[in-house]
Amino acid sequence: MRKILFVTYGGGHVNIINEVAQSLLNTEGVYFNILALTTAYHNLKGLYPKGTIKKISDYNYLFGDIKKDVLYWGNKFLDDNYNDKGVVTKNETIHYIGYSYFDLILKHGKEMAAQIYRENKRNGFLPTTIIEKIILEEDFDTIIATTSPRFELASLLAGNKLKKRTIQILDLFGEIHPLPIAKEIITINEDVTKSLKQQGVRSVFYAYGQPSIEKTVNKIKSIDINKVKSKLNINPKKKVLLLATQKLIEFHQDLSKGDIVNNVHVYNKLFNILSNIVNKFNLELVVRVHPSENIFFYKKLLDKYKCKVTFLNDKLDSIESVAICDYLVTHSSTIGLEAMISRKKVFTYSHEFDIKYPLKQLQEKPFMHCNIDFLEKKIKDHLLSDKKNICLEHNFIFPFNSIKNIKKLILKE
Repeated sequence: MRKILFVTYGGGHVNIINEVAQSLLNTEGVYFNILALTTAYHNLKGLYPKGTIKKISDYNYLFGDIKKDVLYWGNKFLDDNYNDKGVVTKNETIHYIGYSYFDLILKHGKEMAAQIYRENKRNGFLPTTIIEKIILEEDFDTIIATTSPRFELASLLAGNKLKKRTIQILDLFGEIHPLPIAKEIITINEDVTKSLKQQGVRSVFYAYGQPSIEKTVNKIKSIDINKVKSKLNINPKKKVLLLATQKLIEFHQDLSKGDIVNNVHVYNKLFNILSNIVNKFNLELVVRVHPSENIFFYKKLLDKYKCKVTFLNDKLDSIESVAICDYLVTHSSTIGLEAMISRKKVFTYSHEFDIKYPLKQLQEKPFMHCNIDFLEKKIKDHLLSDKKNICLEHNFIFPFNSIKNIKKLILKE
C-alpha cells in the first residue's frame, strides 16, 4: 500500500494538487490524505470521499499533550491573522497559528520565538516538528507538495529528514524563493530544470509540464471566441487587448516579497499608454482585475481616459477572458503564461519600483517585454508589424499529458 500525504495551500497551488490527487482516486494500492491549509480546504471540500481532506485541526488527536499550548498561542495571535470575511474559520485559524507558533517555541524557546514572530509574523513559521509527527504517526511513505513556504516547505524538509519519498511540483519557473528541496522535482519544461541545476539544486528532475496550466490552456482552446464576443457586443473582426491587473509588489534580489508599491502611479502611466494604443489601432480594451484586488480602484483610475473599456470580472471567467483576446498586457501575472501557451501575444513590463523583476522567463521571447516607459512604442511597433503579417517566433516549450506522466511517476516502484 502506498500512503501519500499531499500538503497544499490555496490559490494556484491547490489547483495543481487537486488535479494530481483526482487522478489517483480509486487507484488500487494507493491511499492518500490532503492536508488542505487555510483557503485550500474551502476549495477541496466535497470533492473527495469523507476523511480524505484534512484541516490541521483534524490532527488534534496526535497532539493531546500540547493542545492547551496550541490553543493559547493561537488565541493570543488570532487578531493578527483572522479575517472574519474570509472562508477560513476562526477555529482553524487558531489551530493553524497555534501549531505553527508552538513549533517555534519547541525549536527556539519562548524568547527567540517571540522575536522571530515579531520580525516576520507568519512568514517566520516552518513547523517541521509538527509535520514530522503527522508523517510518522500516520505512516505516510510519500510527501507531495508544491512551492509554498511554511507548512509545504516544512513537510518536504520533514519527509527528507525521515527518509521518505518527497515530490515537489513547481507551479512556474525556477527563479523562486525558497528553492525547491524535494528529492524529485517536476518542472514545467527543460529550461526550468536547467535553471534549477545552475542554482545548485541537486534533485532528480522530470520536465512534465504543469497540470493546472495545462487544464486551463485546453479549456481556452475549446472556447467559441465569436460566441463570447457576441455576448459582450464586440465585433468578431475587431482585435481585443486584455489588461490583466495584479497588486504590484516589491521583489528583492533573492525574490522574497517586500512592500506593495505605488500602484496608482504605475497604473496611471499604463492606462495612458493603453488608451493611446486602443484609440490609434481601433482595438477593444478589456480589463480583468485580479480576484484579490478592488475593481473600483481601477474603474476610478480609468474614468479620466477617453477610451471605451469593458471590465470582465462580472461578465466572463478568466478562461473566456484569455480566449477572446488577441493581445494581453500584464506585469507578471500567471495569466500571461496561460495566454502565451495558448498562442496569444503577450506584453510584459517592468516599472521604476521594481527592485528585481520576479519572472525572468516573462522577459524572454516569445514574451514581449520592456520597461513601462517604452511599452507604448513596443506595442505600436508590433501592431504595425502584425498588420504586415510578420509572424511572431514562438520558442517556449510546454509539455502536455502532465497528469498521465506524474501519476506514472508516483506509482513507480
